[in-house]
Amino acid sequence: MKKDSAKKVTIHDIAREVGCSSALVSFAINNKPGVSEQQRQKILETAERMGWVRSWVGLGLRTGQTQNLVVLIPKDGLYTSIMGNNGILALIDGLYEGLQGSGYRLSLVVEDAEPHLMLPKLQEAHHPDGVIFMHTQPQDDRAKWLLEHQIPFVSLGRTELATSHPWLDIDNRYFAKAATSHMLQAGRRRIALLVPPREFTYSMHRLLGYQEAYREFGLESPNLWIQQPSVMMEEHGIVHLFQDALAQNPAPDGFICGLESQAIYCRNAIKDHLLRGGGNVAIAALVTTQFLQHLAPEIQLWHQDHQHSGRIMASLLLEALAGKPYETLNHLVVPQMMPR
Repeated sequence: MKKDSAKKVTIHDIAREVGCSSALVSFAINNKPGVSEQQRQKILETAERMGWVRSWVGLGLRTGQTQNLVVLIPKDGLYTSIMGNNGILALIDGLYEGLQGSGYRLSLVVEDAEPHLMLPKLQEAHHPDGVIFMHTQPQDDRAKWLLEHQIPFVSLGRTELATSHPWLDIDNRYFAKAATSHMLQAGRRRIALLVPPREFTYSMHRLLGYQEAYREFGLESPNLWIQQPSVMMEEHGIVHLFQDALAQNPAPDGFICGLESQAIYCRNAIKDHLLRGGGNVAIAALVTTQFLQHLAPEIQLWHQDHQHSGRIMASLLLEALAGKPYETLNHLVVPQMMPR
């Protein structure tokens, strides 16, 4: 059947084209049981070929659901320093993959206001069936609001709320401990940790892992913490953090960073440090791409696969929407050390 742009394609048109009932088409496009996978795929392919577009308004009126899931994007997620935020892009890609065939669509909304102002407007404008957010805080106001209004969600990161909720978290405690232990094993003792902004839960996790590594080696931690005041910190500000640390006497002999961009700034600061007669300094970083593996093979990397994490978060949210108990919908991802 050739698509007619003047006429809206209906499920009845799809049924006639496939040679089945309209009810079967409805079951297939709404991901309901009672349809074989082969038949479902044929119906979905036919619907796409014919240019069928779902009526979200009609669906909402019939079911009380919009099949709309909203991803809240932090402002810094739009652009982070010289490399952009590849982790968020990979996460969104994974979310799309994880929702394939579920009947849900994904909307991206930039967080441009405080939660108590933004979320009511979000609910009014998008009527989401579920929400995904990141940069999670211990007493996260978004989690509180969504729990209070009984809107299913999954967060990238844990809270410290008494009420259970779905989350996926990167094990930053493991990363910091593994990276610190790796440097201690190599004989380094004055290891500096770049600490994320304190309002985020994973900031404390990194500190705990760093301190735990020193304890297990029977050493006193030098507590060389470089506090990043904001995720929106400009490039020159981050460079100055590393330069100031290297100006200490004695200077750090190792740095543990987060994003790829931070490791690059750190590497440049160390080059200047060496030109001034400073000693050799190691770098470890938690990354979302393989970029640094080729650009700076001397840096020891731990990889967090955000695309895979996105697929898992999609699965967790779908299970929450299906009514699975929230306390069972938690997943901790352990970063993997990359070969040098």
